[in-house]
Amino acid sequence: MFAFRSERGSGSHGSASVDAWQKTRAPFWPDDFDYRHFQAAPPDQQIPYLQGGKEVIMINLSPQGRVQFYLPTIPMPVIFIPYQGGSGCAGHAG
Repeated sequence: MFAFRSERGSGSHGSASVDAWQKTRAPFWPDDFDYRHFQAAPPDQQIPYLQGGKEVIMINLSPQGRVQFYLPTIPMPVIFIPYQGGSGCAGHAG
């Protein structure tokens, strides 16, 4: 089972009710899900979404002292299919 950070006491961006989520939304994210849940870094160390082609320079994070590279630019086509409800999803009231 997915454990929300609010249950583990390590953040405030989880869902308010796991039971309601299991009955109405599972396996999809809760309606009130906040994607900051996935941020492991403190707020002052977070960065926006990374984009390909951007230069990354890391200093004193490796034995070499300085590491420099560019993020890859690989096209990733994605098709989103909206969920229409019905009996095809176990645990989802729809």
